[in-house]
Amino acid sequence: MKDERVQRVEVDFVFGATGAVKSIQSVIEGEIKQIHLRVPDFANPVTLALSIEDESGYEIFNSGPKAKGANYNLKAADLDDSILIAGTFTFKATLSGDAGGAGGTAKAVIFFWGIKG
Repeated sequence: MKDERVQRVEVDFVFGATGAVKSIQSVIEGEIKQIHLRVPDFANPVTLALSIEDESGYEIFNSGPKAKGANYNLKAADLDDSILIAGTFTFKATLSGDAGGAGGTAKAVIFFWGIKG
């Protein structure tokens, strides 16, 4: 039996100079309580939106556009108190255009109450 407790999933979205969408899958069960989002200072003036899709392809969370070169701490109020999750999820980072320059790595750390894997 797996223990239920606070868990975290950390995902890196590595962007080159071109290409606007990166995604990563993870298996988690529980309630998302908080998301830390770090958007690098890309060369081009782009924004980044983080979204989460369930295994049926339904978008269950979207951060909206976040400015480059900043860190965001999305807490329960931003997440409609919590988001129930179970199964395989896709974490997707979408830029509003090409990153330019050498690109960069956006990072999301998802904190949830439940079990992982």
